Amino acid sequence: SVITCPSPSNLVASNPLHDSATFTWDAPTSVTPTYDYYISDNNTPPTDTTDPTDNISATTITVSGLDQSTIYYFWVRSNCGSGNSFWTGPVSIATTQIPATLDYTDGFEGVNVWFLNNGNQVNKWIVGTATQNGGTKSLYISNNNNANAYTLNAASVVHAYRDIAITAGTDQMTVAFDWKGMGEGFTGNPLDYFRVWLVPTTFNPLAGTQI
Repeated sequence: SVITCPSPSNLVASNPLHDSATFTWDAPTSVTPTYDYYISDNNTPPTDTTDPTDNISATTITVSGLDQSTIYYFWVRSNCGSGNSFWTGPVSIATTQIPATLDYTDGFEGVNVWFLNNGNQVNKWIVGTATQNGGTKSLYISNNNNANAYTLNAASVVHAYRDIAITAGTDQMTVAFDWKGMGEGFTGNPLDYFRVWLVPTTFNPLAGTQI
C-alpha cells in the first residue's frame, strides 16, 4: 500500500550537556507534518501505541531536564493528523558530568554519577548491592547487570570514569581506593587487569579498547 505519511530522515544527536541534548532531522518532502518524539534511557523502541514524549512542529528540539552521565535514546516520527509514520531512530547520546571538586570521596551510596562505558562487552561495570566494603553498594563487574558474577575467558574491556575539577597549578594529588580482586587466577600470565588513569575530560574511552 502507498505510504501517505512518510518518516523523517537523517536523525542526528548533538551538543550533549549535563542536563540537555539537541536532536535534528530532515522533514519528508511530500507532506508537512508535525513530529512526535520519544526519548528514554532505555533502548527499547517505541511502538505504534507508545505515548510520545511530546509533539512539535520544528525539525529540531533541545531536550532539557536530563540526568547527568546517562545514555539517552531518541526516536521521531511524522504525525500527519490522519495517521503517523514509522518511528525513525534511535540515535543515542551521553550527557556529560558535572565535575566534582577536590577533596572528593565517593562510596557509591547515593545516586551514581560515574559514567559506565560498557558498550556490548560481556562483563560490565555496574553500581549495585551485590558486593560492598562497609556500606550497602559498590562499583563492581557483572555479567548480568545485577550479580557480582563474571564470565570467564570473555575479553571484556570496560571503563568507569568521573570528571573532577583540578585547580590550575596543582602538581600533586593523593588518589586512594579500596578494591577487591577476584579474577580468573594466576596460572601462567595474569588474565585480569584493573587500571587507573588520569586523562583530560575531553578524552572519551571506548568500550572494548584499552587506554
